Amino acid sequence: MSIAIIGAGASGLVTAHKMQQAGLNVTVLEQTLAVGGVWRYSDARSENDIATAGIEDGFRMTKPAVHALYPTLKTNLPADLMAFRDWKFPDDIEMFPSHTVVQEYLESYYLHFAIPVRFQCRVISAKKLDQWQLEIESPDGVTVESFDYLVVCNGHYSQARIPDYAGMDLFRGKIMHSQDYRGPVKYKGERVLVIGSSYSGLDIARECSQFCQVFVSTRNQKPVNLDPSLNVTRVDEIVRFTEDGGVTASGEEYRLDRIIFATGYLYHYPFLNKGVTNGFRVHDLLLDLIWKQDPTLAFVGLPKTVVPFHLAEYQAEYLAAVYTNKIKLDTSNEIMKNQHPKRREDEHSFGYPFEFEYCDYLAGFYNGPAVPKWRHDLRSSIVALREQNIVYSVIKDNE
Repeated sequence: MSIAIIGAGASGLVTAHKMQQAGLNVTVLEQTLAVGGVWRYSDARSENDIATAGIEDGFRMTKPAVHALYPTLKTNLPADLMAFRDWKFPDDIEMFPSHTVVQEYLESYYLHFAIPVRFQCRVISAKKLDQWQLEIESPDGVTVESFDYLVVCNGHYSQARIPDYAGMDLFRGKIMHSQDYRGPVKYKGERVLVIGSSYSGLDIARECSQFCQVFVSTRNQKPVNLDPSLNVTRVDEIVRFTEDGGVTASGEEYRLDRIIFATGYLYHYPFLNKGVTNGFRVHDLLLDLIWKQDPTLAFVGLPKTVVPFHLAEYQAEYLAAVYTNKIKLDTSNEIMKNQHPKRREDEHSFGYPFEFEYCDYLAGFYNGPAVPKWRHDLRSSIVALREQNIVYSVIKDNE
């Protein structure tokens, strides 16, 4: 059986490794020059012009970005918790390591397990006939190759999720998405609005506050966990923009020089039929993993609010067992009924403890190991551990 895996980030690498262990013929297709996926840092930016981008279903559709990290990014999960079961992080690192450490970890995993990756191979289209027909662009030109199975592991941090606001076309300042943020120094003296209060949004607000007057706006009223001594002001939800700034739902106006959308990403598969996803979810899946309409298509690493490397490892092992006919595909989808109803409607969002229940459920089919108690203990202590161990960077004027 031949398996095509799209993407050589963490999900693609672990899927390839587990498929190889099961004796399957694996080809990993990676569009860039190196493994690592989202963890591979680059100064390159997308240079998207958001104000003039086309609008689809209420979102500004910009060109997908290959790189989305900022220089000071650290993990928000402890390294021990992130690690694959058969490949540990080095002992002499911070509990919450930098993106560079994670990238080096993935490179070492790739080299140690001799994972077969073909670089600079971009999948233009994937169509199912008797087999999957992949149109692949490489430096040698465009070719069409056939595979029995297709596993999509291209991540979900490329297509920026940018809500369309009234007046965006009028705003005379700069509009950008967090995927293009590479540090605050160039914004010195500006009045910056950050829309969104996820980890990246708060990181960006914290860093920019060293050089700028920062405003943070969200669509809900959840607390914003920032040091009150910072030069950051929480404002109501922004509902429209003017030439000079933004207007909140309560009618307050704020003069702005720059708007940074830290509003996340859309699921994006330009090589597949558009009906596969609406950007928020991949439709018609069993176990948030295998396409019901054709089980030869799978998506590893879709779930959010999880320990991603660890969960992808269980998904890959389950897939390998199905593809080698060691187990039958579970079509009951029983475990998904245990998911919190609110999370079930929200973009493949799992959360703890459901993510580990899901891993145990998959492992039960192929006699894999249950999630150990130490992982539960560490996962349930993350908030306190972050507060105790993460030291945020002070940015110098020349950085």
